Formats: sequence, C-alpha cells, structure tokens
Amino acid sequence: MIRIRKALQEDSMKIIEFQIKFALETKNISLVKSELQKGVEFIFKNPAVGQYYVAIFNMKVVGFCLTLNEWSDWRNGRVIWVDTIYVDAEHRGMGVSKELIKKIKEVVDQSFDYKGVRLYIGKDDIHAQKLFESLDMNANNYKLYEWLKKS
Repeated sequence: MIRIRKALQEDSMKIIEFQIKFALETKNISLVKSELQKGVEFIFKNPAVGQYYVAIFNMKVVGFCLTLNEWSDWRNGRVIWVDTIYVDAEHRGMGVSKELIKKIKEVVDQSFDYKGVRLYIGKDDIHAQKLFESLDMNANNYKLYEWLKKS
C-alpha cells in the first residue's frame, strides 16, 4: 500500500537525491547539490511558498511531489502548482504518481482557500498526459510560455 504524507525535515536528503535524479533523467542537467539543498530548505522554512509531499511504500520514501502556491485574484484564492513529481525507478508503474496527485486534489477539496491544481508537463510526454487525464485534469485553458535567465 502506498501512503502519502507531508514531507518532514528528515526527508530532505531523500528529496535532494530524487531532485538530482529527476534533473538528470528529464533535462540532462547536473544540479549543484549545495545550491539544491538551500532551495529545499527554503521550502521547509517557508511553507506559504510551497510544500513537499512524499510517497511511502514498505516504510521507505519512494517518491515525492513539490507543490507551489499561486494567488488567483480571479478566484480569490490559491491554486496549487505541482512543480515536480518524481518516483524512484524501481517503484514506477505502481500508481505512486497517481496517489500523489490524488492527495493534492484532496488537499484542495478540503480547503476553502484552495481553488484548483495546475501543472505543466512536456508536450511529448504522452504517458504523463494520459495519467493526468485519467485524474480528470485537462489541458484546455492555457499554453505555457516561459523565459528563464541563462545560468
């Protein structure tokens, strides 16, 4: 059975490990561990910015999700952005990502302040698109554009 809970400070090293793997697997980027550690700690110290959730299987953290808060003046409330979802390779195909998203939707449903969930995925990531569509999510309203500073 997969259990989802808010991450604890003691989960930070596992989150860092998973973020490093995620960046390599999805973007072929090697993250600087010391900088990443500061970024992870920032979330733990500033829960109004975001929250980590972890997936537990057999008493082991096997995946995580980072959510960030966005204020929507149109909705007079917050929208949760799912920034990152990662599941360790040996635990993929077990429904871990689905359980993480179901937990995020539950958080929204149980809160007056939250109005919805948003996320972005790669336009060629058909597997992820099917997963999110199976959870009653759609890509109907927006097309994402971005500008990022060169590092």
